[in-house]
Amino acid sequence: MSLKVGDLAPEIVLNDQYGNERSTAKLEKKSLVLIFYPKNNSPICTSQLCAFRDNYKLFNLYNSEIWGINNESVYSHNSFSRNLQIPFPLLSDKENKIGKLYGIKNIFGLNTSRITFVINEKKINLIHENLMDSISHIIKSLHILENLRK
Repeated sequence: MSLKVGDLAPEIVLNDQYGNERSTAKLEKKSLVLIFYPKNNSPICTSQLCAFRDNYKLFNLYNSEIWGINNESVYSHNSFSRNLQIPFPLLSDKENKIGKLYGIKNIFGLNTSRITFVINEKKINLIHENLMDSISHIIKSLHILENLRK
């Protein structure tokens, strides 16, 4: 499946780093910044998620939620988020079911993509893929959220 801007976003129901179920169906009138990232504790992923953490209040001003997602365990996400004081959910997609719906490449059980989606009113407003420039994901997401606000 190849998603594009304007498509309906696939439904997400997964557990976060605390074992709580998160569902896109429960995101009433909020935008969702969905960050697919390869691996907890890797240098670029850590930098990316810390940058989103550091800008978390700004994203809240745009009435949006941030969710990180990869195929690592709830336990791994819990440790990673606690160590870095990540204030947003990290979802465990162990079987890569959601990743497949969103077109995330998976080789040998690891996400090999760094893709950010901005979803508003169940539609995809941004698909940004850049494996090496983690900061571009924040810039592009905030730009879209600003435009949605107008």
